[in-house]
Amino acid sequence: MKHLELSEKDELLRILRYLKVASQVDITEFTIPAGNTLKSKLHSRIKRLIWKSLGFYTHRMWVQQNDLNGRIIRALDLLNSRLEQLESSASCQKEEPGREP
Repeated sequence: MKHLELSEKDELLRILRYLKVASQVDITEFTIPAGNTLKSKLHSRIKRLIWKSLGFYTHRMWVQQNDLNGRIIRALDLLNSRLEQLESSASCQKEEPGREP
């Protein structure tokens, strides 16, 4: 099995750190801007009404997505830890010439 080179390992760890930060979906409300014209103000009110009426549904989806993202990150962490253990034990076995794998 080919071992990852140091730069590849560093890149994978960097990506894993980024995923940990970016995995949570932001569920805060955002501002829906209203323009100056009657048409744009009406359009803005309709958007707010739709947003509020669908809030229960979108909030539920966001919670589920955040849960899934967190589980994926934990699984990747466990896989990374296991890979490091295996690489460590493989390098220890190489250092002991009389020992069979």
